[in-house]
Parts: sequence; structure tokens; C-alpha cells
Amino acid sequence: MSDTVDKRDELLDELEKLRISCAKTKHTLEAEIESFEIKLGSENSKLAEATAGENSAAEEAKMKALQHEEMEHNMFETRESCSSKLRQFESEICALKKIRGELFKLKGDTHPFFMDCEVGEWEPEECSATCGGGTQLLRRQVITAPSGGGMVCPPLLMKQSCNEDPCPVDCVLAEWSGWSGCSADCGGGVMEKTRMVKVHPKYDGTPCGETTETAACNMQACDQDCELREWTEWSKCSKACGTGVKRRLKFVETPAVGMGKCPDSRSRARFQFGKCNNGPCEVEKVKPVVCKSKVDISIILDASGTVGPEGWDMTKKFAELFSTSFEGDGTDAQLSFIAFSGPTDVADLDACTGKGVEVDMDAVCKVKMVAPFGTALDSARSKLEAVSFMAGTRLLSGAMEMSRAEFTLARKESTKVALIVTGSRPTKLVATWMAARSLNRVADKVMFAAVNSNDEALREYRSWGSRPAQENILNLATFGNLNTVKTVNNLVTSICEEVGKA
Repeated sequence: MSDTVDKRDELLDELEKLRISCAKTKHTLEAEIESFEIKLGSENSKLAEATAGENSAAEEAKMKALQHEEMEHNMFETRESCSSKLRQFESEICALKKIRGELFKLKGDTHPFFMDCEVGEWEPEECSATCGGGTQLLRRQVITAPSGGGMVCPPLLMKQSCNEDPCPVDCVLAEWSGWSGCSADCGGGVMEKTRMVKVHPKYDGTPCGETTETAACNMQACDQDCELREWTEWSKCSKACGTGVKRRLKFVETPAVGMGKCPDSRSRARFQFGKCNNGPCEVEKVKPVVCKSKVDISIILDASGTVGPEGWDMTKKFAELFSTSFEGDGTDAQLSFIAFSGPTDVADLDACTGKGVEVDMDAVCKVKMVAPFGTALDSARSKLEAVSFMAGTRLLSGAMEMSRAEFTLARKESTKVALIVTGSRPTKLVATWMAARSLNRVADKVMFAAVNSNDEALREYRSWGSRPAQENILNLATFGNLNTVKTVNNLVTSICEEVGKA
């Protein structure tokens, strides 16, 4: 019985190996078939072009044969006519000379003497063109000058056509095509590029060069896992004090090949978080901590209809309280304030979210740059205080885009942070997602202070903000929780690497 079981297991093992081998063979053969199909299409194109060239050459040869036959017939007719006329003219000249002598005798000359002009052979000069038809001058010299009333000299200069054979036509090739796909993903394959003949050579023109070129490709072994670099150094702690987070990661040194595997960039094999504690925050409960780091912060404040007039007043008070952490001795900060709501008209909403139409962000989109970078804090706070409740929809995407543009004015060595104070889900979610991606590319941190937000909105904020979410996405529930020293300190210690007492 045991022998039977062992034999069964052995056969099942062989069957599994055969299945894997067949799968690999099938994959290889399918890749080769695809490569040969590409090559067949290329060769069919070249065959069609060559056939067209052959048909053109055959038609041209046929026309040339007819021209040759006609020219040969005309040559024999012309030669016979010229020979006949030459003999006729020679007889006429001889007769004319006799008549001329008899006429002079009748006039009284006993022995009339005549010396006719004699000229040499025509001497051709160089043709004006080497092919395609040119002109040629022929000259002849006077051997004997006329006298005694002899015949005057004929013309000594003549023009004739020359080099009427067609000029050589050199081959003209098109540009090389791009390389074809490799015939194998790994283990060595071949890729090919071609170029077509645009003009075929004629009349001993320069012949065409190579029209195909091949190269080896994918010489690496099949089914090879990726190779990772060593761990990077731990990043700085995400908070200036209290329990923060540090991280390190591994980059890919050599990508995976074929069926090889590679850990995801967010997997624990390549991305690690670690807790870091710079000691408890020594802060007063009455005054916010003071930032001692070089930072540029774009503060985006929600003034939409869901916030309400009272909520907007509380938001402005929070901004004023928050700004006190960035003034005084030892601070080096720039703050900008952006207030946003949004239009209620659908056409205006479309125009404000990128329909290619120039639009007034303040008047139409209700996204207002209250105080840009470089504005003194006292002046910025006064300008923010003067901004009334804006009502309307929640066009957060427009505010994010304005913040992204504002960061072009930020200082090169500063830490760049976008702090968004908002409530419910924004209008135009797709536009907001795209704006968040753009903002994250230029900002070192994107943070949310969420008020009156449901679970769905919080999930979206976590996907739009920076990681770790527990530090950068604050769920404050109420405006009362927003406008507190504790909230300000929580934000400031996450933004600044170094903090101190006021």
C-alpha cells in the first residue's frame, strides 16, 4: 500500500513539474509567435514595396524598349537619307564648278582660276552638362582662304545637344523605424528596426544600403527577483517634542525580471516607521509654544456655507492664535492666509475647475488670497479679520491650487507646510484630488484640521494629506476644540523641528 502511495505522490510531483514546464514553454512560444508576427508584417510591407518597385521598373523597361526600337528605325532612315543627299550634293558641286568655269570663259577668261575656301574638321568643346542634356560648341579652322571669286567659307561655329542620357538617381532611404519589441522577455532575444526605400536607384546611381538591423536584447536571466538597496538613514522625528514618528525605506537597486517578485514600496520589507520621543513638551497651557525653525506656512481657511458665520469667526480666532507661535525673538517664519468658499452656479463651478476659461478667483470662484508670503503678521491678521463670511460651496481645489502657486514665492531653505482648516467634504472631489497631488509635490507637509467632519470626509483627508495621518490629520470635532492652545501646540510641534516657550 505504501509503495502505491509513494508512486502516486511521485507521479503527482512529476505531473506538477510537467504543468509548470508546459506553462513556461507556452509563454515562450507565445512570445516568439508575437515576435514573428511583427516580423511578418514588416517583411510583407517590404515585399509590397519591392513588388511596386519591380512593377515600376518593368513598365519603364517596356517603354525604353519601344523608344529604342523607334530610335533605331529613325537612325537607319536618317542615315540612308543623309548618304543619298551627300552623293547628290557632291554631284551638284562638281557640276556647279564646271558651269562656273564655262561661264567665266564666256566672259572672256581664257584660263579662269578659282580657289574655294576649305575648312578643317569640327572640333568639339566640353559639354555644358554631364547628364540630362546640355549644349556643346563645335569649331573648325580655315585651311584655305577663298580667292579669284572662289566659294566663301561656310560657318565656323555650331551648337549641338550633348549628354542627353538621364542623370544617375541615387537610392534614398527613409529614417530608421523604432526598435521592435524584444522577441523574449529574458534569456536573450532579438529586436529589429527597419527603414524603407523612398527612391530606388536608377541609371547607375548609388545603390541602397542595409534596410534592416538587429540587436540582442533582454540577455538577463528569466524570473529574477528585484534587488533592494540598504536601508536609508532614519528621517528626522516628525514632532519637535512628545512622541513622534521617524521612517526609513529601501530603494530598488535592480528591478524584477520576468516572473520575479519585488516588495511593494509601502510594504514592511521596504518602508518602516519607528517611534521617536524628544522628551515631553514643556509648554504653558495659557500660551502657545514658539516655533524656532525656518518655516513658510500657507494657511487655507474654510469660509463656506457649512461653516456658518459663527464657525468663520472661530476660524479667524484660531488663525490669530496660531500665528502668535511665529512671532518674537528667535522666530523665522512666513505665513500666508487664503480664505475659500465657492460659487453656487454650475457654470461658474466648471469654469473655476479648469475648463480653459480665464476666471476671477476672488469675484467668481470665491477663493481669496488674503495675505501672501512677506506680509507682516500684524497686517496679515488685520486683513484676515476684515474678511466677511463668504457662504457658498466648498471649492477646496481652487484654494489648494492658489497655495501651490504661492509656494513658488517661498524661501529655498525653509520647511514648506500647507495647513487646511475645513469641515465637510469639498465640492468637485476629482478636482480636489488632483489639486492635492500637485500641492504635495511642492509642500513638505500637507496638514488638515478637520471640524465637524464625518468618517467619509476624514478618509479623504487622510488620502490627500501627509503621512503619518495621526499627526497630520487632526479630527477636532468642534470649533471649540479648534480654537485652543492644545490644538495650536499639537500643530506647531508637528510643523517645527525646534520649539520653545513664549
